[in-house]
Amino acid sequence: MPYVEVKEIVDHAVEHNYGVSFFSVYDLESIQGVIEAAEETFSPIVLTPWSEDTTAIGMGVLESVCMRFCSNAKVPSSFHLDHAPDIQVIVKSLAHGYKSVMIDQDENSSLEAYIEKTREVVRICRMAGCSVEGEIGKTVSTGESRGGGRDSVSVCSDPADVKRYVDETGVDWVAITVGTRSGAYFEKASVDFDLIERTRALVRAPLMLHGVSSLSDADLGKCLERGIR
Repeated sequence: MPYVEVKEIVDHAVEHNYGVSFFSVYDLESIQGVIEAAEETFSPIVLTPWSEDTTAIGMGVLESVCMRFCSNAKVPSSFHLDHAPDIQVIVKSLAHGYKSVMIDQDENSSLEAYIEKTREVVRICRMAGCSVEGEIGKTVSTGESRGGGRDSVSVCSDPADVKRYVDETGVDWVAITVGTRSGAYFEKASVDFDLIERTRALVRAPLMLHGVSSLSDADLGKCLERGIR
């Protein structure tokens, strides 16, 4: 089937109350593997090249491979730029076919500065027909962990901050932090499921969750039941 835009995939998940997997990809084999797994399970899928990887390789390389596989997949498939650090990278991504991007918060910047930065990204992306994801909180990577195989603690989102961010920027969806971590966990994550529900009650935009690779099926199911998409 033809390539499907990320927004269409997410909107369908919201309408029918299920979750869509966004998988990090970084080369031909990872892209092929994710698409084949999605086809085996009859699941819509979004490929997510990390901005650092695609910039290092040369923007346009991974994107071309993603588009080729998405265009020939047997399930709804798309691709999304993950963790873009600044507006310059966003602009380059638009020229290479992205219709969905994530804009990161600068290290140690205020919520006000992140809101201003995101507003400008949304303004630019709207002109290009591109969706925008933001993130409130800090989902740490297990690669950053220190001390005898113990995981660092993610900084959970404040639902009021998430609401303000969405209301003042107009982002299409927002990633929240509820205790998960990116990568393979040393320890079982302590997920704040109530935080998902409190945020869902305040925020109109679909909620995303980073760092679910090592969650148990049961915990992932609880996240989806409470509104993660």
